[in-house]
Amino acid sequence: MKKRLFFTLMGIYLLTCSAIYAQVTTPANTAFAFPQFVGWDAAAGTFSKNLDEKNFFANRNINFFTNGTATNGTSIQRMTIIGSAGATQGFVGIGNAFSTPNQLLTLNAGNLNLQTATTGYMINNVMTLWRGSTGNITNIFVGANSGTANTVGTRNTFVGNNSGVANTTAPDNTFIGFNTGLTIDNARVE
Repeated sequence: MKKRLFFTLMGIYLLTCSAIYAQVTTPANTAFAFPQFVGWDAAAGTFSKNLDEKNFFANRNINFFTNGTATNGTSIQRMTIIGSAGATQGFVGIGNAFSTPNQLLTLNAGNLNLQTATTGYMINNVMTLWRGSTGNITNIFVGANSGTANTVGTRNTFVGNNSGVANTTAPDNTFIGFNTGLTIDNARVE
């Protein structure tokens, strides 16, 4: 009975405290002044908590591994966030057996797959590579504002800033170059 009461009170305490941490320090699990940890960090009384990974050690990366087993201890590094000071601090690398990312986001041995057909690649909040607002897989638009008015046109290829910007419904067009297709009348251009 006393054990049950103790564990019940401990559980209530853990649920109401301001932060709950799952300690991840050194292999010997020795504590430091600012230990690494994975845990929930939120205000007291809230149950909506973020999973935070904090690394207070200077110049240390945050690495993520998978496929490890207790038997062999071998795992594969899948992602890293550079923690060392300098030009690459905060850079993220994703991929199998990843080393050091050389750009803000670096993919190693993999593809980037956008799951929603109407999304694309943006530069400074301007769509520069996409399939159009309908996500039709027969269209490809490359360049700032390329194909932005296209609604139902299919089998179009627009390459260059503002290329095909006036096209809404015309099919089977190819515009290459800056401002090509500015005055299309939504019919196929021959």
